[in-house]
Amino acid sequence: MHLKFILVLFLLTSGSLYSQTDTTIWSDMKKVEGENYSFYVPVKWRDLDMSMYGMLHYYEASGLAFPLMHNGANPVIVILCLVKTDEKSLEEAKKDIENGYSKNKDRVFKDNFYFESEEFTLASEHKAYLINTRFFRKSKDLEQSRFDLAVYSEKANQGYMFTISIQYADETYQFEKDFRLKDFARKFFSYFSLN
Repeated sequence: MHLKFILVLFLLTSGSLYSQTDTTIWSDMKKVEGENYSFYVPVKWRDLDMSMYGMLHYYEASGLAFPLMHNGANPVIVILCLVKTDEKSLEEAKKDIENGYSKNKDRVFKDNFYFESEEFTLASEHKAYLINTRFFRKSKDLEQSRFDLAVYSEKANQGYMFTISIQYADETYQFEKDFRLKDFARKFFSYFSLN
């Protein structure tokens, strides 16, 4: 009984005691390849089949990059996914992602911040866009920092959206700054290539 109490106490406090990004994830990566693309993902991340929801790839990494919990017993949920998009150009893909953020009624945007966009160069030297947003998810009772990479393959005439979503309890969004989530997303997206 005493050992269980100590273990529970450790898990509940580990988020604040060890609140730093696990940089060791970058040292053990595996290559994921599709018909027109490739990227790398940490070996430890859980590969889940979400193809029934239209996802080409879906990884869940809670507790494997950031603390398992934050602000007490609130979970930190980390998801990486890749989907095809229907747009016929990179600019259309970017615009569709930006316009899509406010369409979901489960999202509450704070201080009129909806998104930021910047050009991004893939590992294959193709142009892409990194788009980020943050909002409160009513259904999860968590804040979410979301980073989308808008990609378009001229060769394959195919668009993709590569997403990193990190959900946590922090209405100030200080978690996003403390853990440098945008830099984390940039590093992840730097491994993406078009063939």
